[in-house]
Amino acid sequence: MIISGVVLSIRTFGHNPFLVSLKFALGIGTIALIEISFGRKMERDQTHLVYFIMGIVGLITAGLGLMLAFK
Repeated sequence: MIISGVVLSIRTFGHNPFLVSLKFALGIGTIALIEISFGRKMERDQTHLVYFIMGIVGLITAGLGLMLAFK
């Protein structure tokens, strides 16, 4: 996922640098939310809000990546 993101960034940065930068930030945010959810799962403190936010951010990131790939 990270390698494909780097390749996509290199190929599309010249066309729309704002969207590529936004996708990069959302990708980092998705990874951070996954780490937070695993940490909370290990502590047995499971909140559905973290899973919901992680799902929304993940879908936005994937949609943005698909939009940039097919542009």
